[in-house]
Amino acid sequence: MAIDKSGKWWKGANAADALEYLIELAPGGYAVDEVLPQSCECGSTTFHVYRSGDDELSYLVCCGCGSRSFVTDSEEHDDGHKYELTKCPCKSTQSRVFLGVHSIHDKAVANWISIGVICAKCGMLYSPLDWEFDTEKCEESFAKHTRQLRRKMHRG
Repeated sequence: MAIDKSGKWWKGANAADALEYLIELAPGGYAVDEVLPQSCECGSTTFHVYRSGDDELSYLVCCGCGSRSFVTDSEEHDDGHKYELTKCPCKSTQSRVFLGVHSIHDKAVANWISIGVICAKCGMLYSPLDWEFDTEKCEESFAKHTRQLRRKMHRG
């Protein structure tokens, strides 16, 4: 299925659609140059997305096993912030999640991260949060924050 731009909201089904959407959206004024599909170690690719909009922090709860994982460096900056569950206009809270990365310096540095989601119920594309990241992709911190989500992480 190709991305559907015909209605009020764009609808998609895969990483290519999320990339096209985030390129057009340009979160923070930056065009995304790659997307990293998120999946849990249990195999699930559907999550509940929680965000703290004021503090640019987020975590995901796997719809398959219930494990909780912070997105990028959110855990390092969390000191008891309040999070809200994101909802699609169709009221669904289950989404496929893609980290959108904008790179600089010949694509060696990830300087902006955005969360792109595709609603698991209706396919609507949206981006509930984006923030400055500024991490060299060769550093362990980039791999740490963008690899497959671990099932053994926080349960909640």
